[in-house]
Amino acid sequence: MHLSVLALQSVLQAATTHSTKVVDFATDRMASDAVCIWAWRVDEERNLQQIRADHIQTAELPGLSVSCLVFAPDLEVLQTVRLAAIRSPVVVKDGQRVMIHSDHWTVVSC
Repeated sequence: MHLSVLALQSVLQAATTHSTKVVDFATDRMASDAVCIWAWRVDEERNLQQIRADHIQTAELPGLSVSCLVFAPDLEVLQTVRLAAIRSPVVVKDGQRVMIHSDHWTVVSC
């Protein structure tokens, strides 16, 4: 499990009394009382480069951008976890800083 998904899970879990779980793929089994996180896309962030203290650029591995869909049992819970992600955009998990961006929230009725 990628660190950024675990960081998002901890933010969402702190925001709700519902259980929060990460799923491997989107299925109809996500229609439950749990908040489900599905990491559906991983991209490299090539524009992020770290500069060392001596100002010499080094070849670092690019950061990863993990796109997730969040499924909730109802709209109220979805709004609660959405606001939690907006209020806590930077999370430190296992000594690494993770930035959460809520670029676009779409509500789909099934």
